[in-house]
Amino acid sequence: METPPSSEKDFFDVFHHISGEIDAIKAGEQRDPQSEKERVHELICFVEDHADEINEDGTILHQFLRDARRADNCPPEVLNTVLGKLPEAILMNFSGAVPLLEFIRRRSKKMVRVVIEFMAQDMKKRNLASLATLTFGFAETWFEENEQNPDTIEAGREIIQAAFNFNDKPNELLPVNIDLLEILVNLASPEMLFKSNNELSPLEQVLRFDLCLSDPDRQLALVRLILDKCPNSIHDLVTKEVRLQPWKANNSLHQPEYSVYRWHIATRESWHNQHLRQMNASTPTQVGPPDRLATSEIASERGLGGTQPKPGMMLKGLMTASYTRIPSSSPSFDADRPAKPSILKPSHPPTIMDQPSVSEGRGKEGQVSRRPLLRNGGLTNGRKPKEIRFTKQDVEAADKASDEICKELGVRFLRSTVFHNDETRNAFREIDTEIQRFFGNNEQHYYFAMDTAKEYRDMTENQVRNYFGKRDHYHTLRHVFLQPATILLENDQKTPHGSSRYTDHLQFFNWFREWGVRKIFKVVVFDGDHPHRDEEVEKALAGFVRGKKKYPSFDVEILDWHKEDLCPEVIQTATPQVRELHLHWSGRNSVLRGWSEPEGLPALEYLQKVYIYYTVPSIEESRIRKNIESFTRRMKQPRRRPVKMGQANQNSTSTKAPVQMQSSRQSMLVQAHEHFDDYKSLPTIQIVDVGTVTPTGAAGPDRAAGSASESVEQPWFKYVEEFVSIIPTPEELPDYDFKNPHLRRVRVALIDDGVDLFSKSMRCLESRFLEGRSFDQTPDGPNPVYSSVSGHGTFMAKTILRICPFADIIPYRLKTVRDASSNRRVPDASSAAKAIKAAIEQDVDIISMSWTIRNDNKKISGATLMELRNVVSACEGTGSQCRRIPIMFCAASDDGIQGRSQHGDRGEFPREINNAKVFCIGAADPHGQVWPEVTDQNGLNYLFPGVDIKDVFEGDSHDSDTISEALGSQISDLVTRNGRTGSSVATALAAGLAALLIHCTKLGHYYTNAWKGPDTRRKETITQQFVDQIATYEGMQNALDNLSSGSRSGTKYANPSKDFACAIQDLRQYDVQGGAANNLPQSLKPIATLCRNLCRI
Repeated sequence: METPPSSEKDFFDVFHHISGEIDAIKAGEQRDPQSEKERVHELICFVEDHADEINEDGTILHQFLRDARRADNCPPEVLNTVLGKLPEAILMNFSGAVPLLEFIRRRSKKMVRVVIEFMAQDMKKRNLASLATLTFGFAETWFEENEQNPDTIEAGREIIQAAFNFNDKPNELLPVNIDLLEILVNLASPEMLFKSNNELSPLEQVLRFDLCLSDPDRQLALVRLILDKCPNSIHDLVTKEVRLQPWKANNSLHQPEYSVYRWHIATRESWHNQHLRQMNASTPTQVGPPDRLATSEIASERGLGGTQPKPGMMLKGLMTASYTRIPSSSPSFDADRPAKPSILKPSHPPTIMDQPSVSEGRGKEGQVSRRPLLRNGGLTNGRKPKEIRFTKQDVEAADKASDEICKELGVRFLRSTVFHNDETRNAFREIDTEIQRFFGNNEQHYYFAMDTAKEYRDMTENQVRNYFGKRDHYHTLRHVFLQPATILLENDQKTPHGSSRYTDHLQFFNWFREWGVRKIFKVVVFDGDHPHRDEEVEKALAGFVRGKKKYPSFDVEILDWHKEDLCPEVIQTATPQVRELHLHWSGRNSVLRGWSEPEGLPALEYLQKVYIYYTVPSIEESRIRKNIESFTRRMKQPRRRPVKMGQANQNSTSTKAPVQMQSSRQSMLVQAHEHFDDYKSLPTIQIVDVGTVTPTGAAGPDRAAGSASESVEQPWFKYVEEFVSIIPTPEELPDYDFKNPHLRRVRVALIDDGVDLFSKSMRCLESRFLEGRSFDQTPDGPNPVYSSVSGHGTFMAKTILRICPFADIIPYRLKTVRDASSNRRVPDASSAAKAIKAAIEQDVDIISMSWTIRNDNKKISGATLMELRNVVSACEGTGSQCRRIPIMFCAASDDGIQGRSQHGDRGEFPREINNAKVFCIGAADPHGQVWPEVTDQNGLNYLFPGVDIKDVFEGDSHDSDTISEALGSQISDLVTRNGRTGSSVATALAAGLAALLIHCTKLGHYYTNAWKGPDTRRKETITQQFVDQIATYEGMQNALDNLSSGSRSGTKYANPSKDFACAIQDLRQYDVQGGAANNLPQSLKPIATLCRNLCRI
């Protein structure tokens, strides 16, 4: 570039001449347009020769900053010539002034449009990053003599922030028209769109509900553009320095940070709540002027103020009057002070009009003709309005646009949690926590996963619909993991021969469509020993039946179908949008050849990564490696894109453009995509070899034999089970109110390794299970709570329901880790703390924990143990917020003599949880004496039967002849043909008996209220206070003490035989009269008497 003129006179003479010509052109353009065109042409020629003039005050473009009138009057052709001669001037910083930045701050609409559209003509060379680099290089040369060193690298970021600085001027929501914002986003680099400090990022500004009202059609397009350019913005957090009034008033939402999704929802709720308050406060007889209110509830740490609405304007229709934007308190421009974003606040709410307003005229044929209104400026005649009105239809359109934005944000977020690089692929992430923080919704389900270590052979359609069909499934699922399953269809679906019909796990895809699921990002299907046909794969994923589209496609983006040598044509048909493939290979080279053909996997436009799984003997390793290397080379060959990416935006939820664009603007956006997305070729496919080579002749581990001796069931169960079988069920009691807290079903939280809800043996019990939670986290979310790894939790659930079949069980699945000393799996302390907390918050009556965690385990961090130790204290609360703590049962450890010698008086959890009164239960033999393997025989509260306890429910798939090692001695039992043995079984029996006693007190309370006879029931009256008392630690301790007997170890042996035998005798008296259920309520008297006797009331 030539050295600038040494004389200031030369530069100012040039600008003086340009200014004079601009004035002359403006003055004469009405008299002789033709001559003025010639004059414009002459000025363009002059500018061509002198537009690169520069001095220490800047360039000619900078002079327009000092003369805004001439800038507005300058013909666009001249301005384009000025820009074309020295495009670096757009970002040059002279005396703290950057032209484009100042034009935006001053709302110089013409100059902003001309400059941005000029840059859009050549996105590659004139984007903000390129111009910043050119400007910096120029500055190093030019300012070397002038002893200045302006910082131009951050100019692009400042321009973006200023352009998205909404409502800095009165009656203008946007400082830059939204079509120009779209171009600016394409001109920016991702770094310029990043969130910095605590200010609102461009994405967060765009997500405000105000823009839905201003331009509902284009807002979604702008959101998509920002997320396309800067995908990580989806994880931006609105920090605690920003507040919305509804959040501040709602303590349940008061958190330090808010996701962009919740931020958008809150701005929408804030807008509607203001107008609801206005509607309730206004009167139809009085109209008052809008009043300026106190400081805005939305304010950042920089001290931004605002206004809030006060009642005053008369409402008409559903909502409120007019919507006015208040000027900033300091409209003067300061070039050295960057503009601060302000938050949109109405001085009074906008009008929602059901009828034409007084400003509307009548057009032809009596139709209403509304005066056109510029959403971002003023009326079409140039006059700026004092207020902007919205019709009811405007608000409905805004709400609809807001719903689409929420959908877009949800889809983008879930996609971001699925795709990650290899370094973080196996990193532990609590997906549930991330989802909760983003959506803030505990009700919806965002994924579906079966336990990948199990097969489900005994499911029924009724079970599936009752358990999963009641869930609120999100329209997009993050992942779906399906294991082989045999599902019995409903009775009305018979074969032609009248036999029952069965289906398999692919039926879930039909149910997903029925439940409203429209997209699934990641699908993992374990196909079993008899894989499905290609047509079944296409139908399940893409809805193709006999080659024709019959159902909607799920648009899967990650596919891991465990079927060897999956056909590439099937992949193209079933998942045309797949980005990541997991292929299971048989070892045949012909399959690799077919996959790598140009018409095979390379034809998948969005495919970026392929994982190859195989297992081969070591003798074939060299040949296999060679074939894989050849396959990799073929797959990395350049690929041609079949269609332009701009025609189908893979990152968005819709492939259709949201608005119709003018051809010139559309071409600018296409150029932007051409610069930042390569149209000429598809991305290179990365091949990841995850195959395994096994030594030949490897054998599996031998299985130990179990005891073949038979056991005799203990008489302890005889009286309890007989008592349960003859008492009336709550459903048999007239007008039994399950919603009454003193009559509702007893809720037992079972914290274990999950429950096999879909096993055959659970069919008769499935109605007794409520939705629980899993804290067994994996990189793809938690393992399902409705599945048990070893069957331990399943047996505990059956044992509880064996004693009290009237209770509801809420299962919580623990995470397990391998203990270094025993090499067995033990409960994870952190997941145990979370499960206990969740159970307390769900207001259960009893918590059953058939496991222990040693407090001397050095592998567990002190912080984690402290979390477990204080979990109850953290949940209790104080004052009016005090929460009821359930009755808690835990198992003693069963390490025997070796455990006592090694660990001595070591402490154990859960019994050592602070402020928690926990019953520690030990196993007793059939004679009521402590089982020798119980470690701490002096630290027990009660003994319960725990030796050779049978499973009375048929079809337990986990019955085994071996010791259950899957979860280690801290959470498992001795399992033989005789049954299960251990303190964990005794704990489940204790929880079941406690549930039965509470249930009986509720029946007694019902009897007390239902009795209509003489008031002579003192010995069997059960009040609400009694129901509350027995559901406490002290009340249950009193009841268990009264039905217990002694043992040689000194620990009380809970033996209800005598008390239950008396109650049974009294209940049998009603047999001759048709049974207890036919003699209500008097037949409940023995139950009420039993409860009063146990607690000695």
